[in-house]
Amino acid sequence: MHLEDCHKKFLSYLRLERDYSKLTIKSYRTDFRHFLDFLEKKGIDPELENVTTPIIREFILYMAEDLGFSPNSIRRRIHSLKSFFKFCQTQDYIEKNPALAVQVPKKKRVLPIYITRDDMDKLLRAPLEMGSSRTRIRDWLILQTFAQTGIRRQELINLEWRDIDFRECTLKVRSGKGDKDRIIPIPPQLAADLQMFKNSQGKSVTDRTPVFRSATGKKLGPRPINTIFDKYVRLAGLEDKGYTLHKIRHSFATFLLQQNVSLVEIQELLGHADISSTRVYLHTDARHLREAVMKNPILNQGDTESAEPELQRMV
Repeated sequence: MHLEDCHKKFLSYLRLERDYSKLTIKSYRTDFRHFLDFLEKKGIDPELENVTTPIIREFILYMAEDLGFSPNSIRRRIHSLKSFFKFCQTQDYIEKNPALAVQVPKKKRVLPIYITRDDMDKLLRAPLEMGSSRTRIRDWLILQTFAQTGIRRQELINLEWRDIDFRECTLKVRSGKGDKDRIIPIPPQLAADLQMFKNSQGKSVTDRTPVFRSATGKKLGPRPINTIFDKYVRLAGLEDKGYTLHKIRHSFATFLLQQNVSLVEIQELLGHADISSTRVYLHTDARHLREAVMKNPILNQGDTESAEPELQRMV
């Protein structure tokens, strides 16, 4: 059976039976394209029965040396292949999963970079101080919404006016990562600013109208959102800091952690399925960890003895 035919069935299964999001389906499709390209370069006929464990191991080497993929990128693509071949096995297309014995690279934990408070202030002021009169309010609200809710780029793109409850001051994320909905409380001032923004657009706006639109009235896409962010990073004089749009989300989580908000609460706000994804923010703020250590009740005992005099004699 041809690999592409099998993979189309696999994607249909993920979409219809597992209810995977469109973005996840797209990622699986892109990942598989790399595998097909590899087979073509090796001169291997892309038939299901031709794929063996050694070939998949060669594919890992190809991704690392020829494509320069990071261990985390390789890990994701191998997991994608493992899921695909597991599906093929359960459908009796193959007797044995060739990816089962393949060991994926260990997941590398990279400490998230976040935008400092001073730099965030500069970034958030930039639209009002240096933006064009036509889009500055929209751009300002886009950055404010990112900074005050920690939502992902696609989640902001998908926002419609029906998702904002101005009375309760909440924002509903529909079909976030993993196709899960969640409610995020928003500050009253942000809710008021968004309501005034909505009112300024006239009676043509409905509950299903996207909150943030282009000049032609269409929903903004990922590239325009990135362009807006990059524009104000440049205008704020922060272009040499390596900041990306996703760093606003890291900043949101880090600032909450600095204010002693619990990891479980941050996890819920960010929409993380696994708290291990949230726990990485513990390592971004040594002050927070220092404060936690100093809360040890043994430090507050008045009769705690000190060995300082004896230690001084040893020096």
